[in-house]
Amino acid sequence: MTLGPNIGNCSAGIGGVMAAVGAKCVKAQHLPARLNAGTPVSGVDAGPAPARDHAIKHLLVASTSMGGQNAAMILRRV
Repeated sequence: MTLGPNIGNCSAGIGGVMAAVGAKCVKAQHLPARLNAGTPVSGVDAGPAPARDHAIKHLLVASTSMGGQNAAMILRRV
């Protein structure tokens, strides 16, 4: 899940924003739109896409910032 094109650069705060959005996505079973995703590898669903409902069991949230802070976590539906 990437939110950069949707909300801009939040520096080191993006991890918290992405965790909150990821939790909301898992709860609502809904994926946000993917904007400016570039050209995906053939056969991979990774290009630009509209927001859509999707059955989500697990969701990987990974974030990086310009200062070098990195974080990753897996959220799951219970």
